[in-house]
Amino acid sequence: MANKYPSWRFHSSEPARVVQDEAEDKALGKGWHKSPEDVFRSVKSEPEPPPKPVTPVTVDEVPSLPHGAGKKAGNIREEAGTKAGKPGKR
Repeated sequence: MANKYPSWRFHSSEPARVVQDEAEDKALGKGWHKSPEDVFRSVKSEPEPPPKPVTPVTVDEVPSLPHGAGKKAGNIREEAGTKAGKPGKR
């Protein structure tokens, strides 16, 4: 019978490690696998959480911008010869 150790162990977010015996193997804890393919299967089989709802806001509602900053950006576009992101004549 072939010796099981030393043996590589793989994780989805940790670097691969070599374990020398069963005690070291068990000490790694959950999420460690015997092959990269097993890691891929375990990550792929986990369901993705549903997306969080997004509430649209206007530029004036963003708290980190000074009041009226969106209007200033509109003025800059007009001065540059553009409207609503469309290129103007140069």
